[in-house]
Amino acid sequence: MKQRVISGALCVLVLALVLFFYNTLVLEAAICVLSAIAVYEMLSANGFLEHKPFLYAAVSAAAILPYAEKLNLAPVVIALFLVVAVVLTLRFHSSIKFEKISFLVLVTLGISLSFNCILYLRNENANGGLFYILVAFGGAWFADTGAYFTGRFLGKHKLSPVISPKKTVEGAVGGVISNVLLLCLLALVYQKISASQGVEVSVSYLNLCILAVAVAFAGMAGDLIASVIKRQIGIKDYGKIIPGHGGIMDRFDSILFTAPVIYFVTQYIAVIG
Repeated sequence: MKQRVISGALCVLVLALVLFFYNTLVLEAAICVLSAIAVYEMLSANGFLEHKPFLYAAVSAAAILPYAEKLNLAPVVIALFLVVAVVLTLRFHSSIKFEKISFLVLVTLGISLSFNCILYLRNENANGGLFYILVAFGGAWFADTGAYFTGRFLGKHKLSPVISPKKTVEGAVGGVISNVLLLCLLALVYQKISASQGVEVSVSYLNLCILAVAVAFAGMAGDLIASVIKRQIGIKDYGKIIPGHGGIMDRFDSILFTAPVIYFVTQYIAVIG
């Protein structure tokens, strides 16, 4: 537990440093690293270390996409990746099954574009980009923490005993409530800090509560999907890069779902202005 807490604190510190420079290429660099490592972890766990050309192509695409997005070249990079995948399939068709190639394409584009949603939130929200990014990370972790402690002390009914035996219905409810309360607190603190810098920020707390509920469920879904994959391939963690937590996928699986949900919801309802 001590190692987990220390690693978690260091992750929060690194995140704070990145977000301090969120309006620069530092954020693109961070998303590049997260995407590339997450794709590598997911594919290597699913046997792609034996198919290195596919692995290299996928990791390269994941690393390039954040920068390509800034230059409006993301469609070009995606098209090139698909072309390379087709060429490699034709070249190595006798040693790799098509379903594995389909998995590779889904994982590479799914993870990369999900992380890229963090960039979309910044680029398309001049006034509230930073706040939405904080909601993407905080919403995933607040719900997870709230669910953990609620489930530990009050949990009686298993939520998904086969996929994740420790998760409970009571924990899920606690996670949703925690998310609503803590994201509202985050918004209040954000308003106070902005006001101290001479910037008035308005927040629709009703819309924020709706978003908080959606984010909580999205984070839980991401966590459960990641658990399904781990159980099917027979591993405990995707990696060891974060002591006590596992790999990037183990720590950021929820955010792969929360960031796209926030981007989608905020296209229709305004939370901050």
